[in-house]
Amino acid sequence: MRSLPPARKAYVVLKPTLLYRAVGRRWSNVYVDEALKPTAPDQAAHRLAEPVYVRIEAQPGEQLQDRVGGLILVSEDGTWFSVRLAEPRPREMATAFCHAEVAGDDDRARLDALVADGFLEEAKPRRLRGGVNRLSLPLLEDGHPLIVDAKALEKMA
Repeated sequence: MRSLPPARKAYVVLKPTLLYRAVGRRWSNVYVDEALKPTAPDQAAHRLAEPVYVRIEAQPGEQLQDRVGGLILVSEDGTWFSVRLAEPRPREMATAFCHAEVAGDDDRARLDALVADGFLEEAKPRRLRGGVNRLSLPLLEDGHPLIVDAKALEKMA
């Protein structure tokens, strides 16, 4: 396992805050040919996948850290995992190859709004425990919802 690059900024959670954690992958509605150009499903060489998320709630005392590659939620003991702040959107052909960049922009805009509304406050980054986990997320059945709640997650297990 490797370590993460340093946090650009960190924020302590002051009020319960809705987040999204990736728990799987599903096939998107984006099909491309060998040259990675949009195409009809019956002519596609590739179909792109996208993460499936579960809604979770960050609790007061936890910390959000903005790092290269996205946001992570850090518990008080230093354990952490990747999260999204903005509600995830399905992959579309127009943004298929910059989807992560668009998601990062959405997260930073939501981060600014949460700071302005008093849900988050800038803080010194907390020390992380553990390294980067490179395990692949399971591929779920075709047509699986993009966002699930905790009860649906229990049924997936």
